[in-house]
Amino acid sequence: VSVYYDKAGDSKLTTFKFDFALSYSVKLSYDNKHSISMGLQGGLKNITIDYSALRFDNQYNGTAYDADLSNGESFGYDKLLAATASSGLAYFYVDQKKVIVAGMGVYNLISSNQSFFTGGASPLDKRMNSYVGAEIALNDKQLIMPTLFFSKQGKLQETIMGGKFKQILFYDNRYYRTLSAGIFWRNRDALFVTGNIELNDINFGISYDLNVSGLRRA
Repeated sequence: VSVYYDKAGDSKLTTFKFDFALSYSVKLSYDNKHSISMGLQGGLKNITIDYSALRFDNQYNGTAYDADLSNGESFGYDKLLAATASSGLAYFYVDQKKVIVAGMGVYNLISSNQSFFTGGASPLDKRMNSYVGAEIALNDKQLIMPTLFFSKQGKLQETIMGGKFKQILFYDNRYYRTLSAGIFWRNRDALFVTGNIELNDINFGISYDLNVSGLRRA
């Protein structure tokens, strides 16, 4: 079960999502080194907006803002309710020295309208993510983790590649402590460096972007 809630801006644009997820795994070899997992997620999404706190050009009378003036906009709705669905497939290879994962997922299988305007059409494009990653042991306490990620939605796409180095500081039956650092490249955008500390099931992380695109401070 997944629950997502977000409220932003003066208009109190609120998104609430409630999803159920199911998954199933299949072993592909007798030694359990190869397996695949399949998943399906679906639910409902509700988006609401409050126009009363917004100001529009038509509400200025020439000298000041006048809330009694019409905003001149043809908003037809203040809420949108739609079904959501996504699915994914992943392959796993596991042995004593390495773990390899390759997978893909498709989101927004139900293309809902995102427009609040009467007669407006703003369909939500499907989004496809694909991923290849690995954890390769150099020795008992050091690992390297290369990663390649690709995402595409409509005309937009993103590619991220890079990797991490992980140092296991301490582990036994009760405690697990690691320190890792990585560097990644986001295509035509930025290099970013990361750092992580794992304390059992808790992971603390930090990242910093180094701009390599044409974007410059005005």
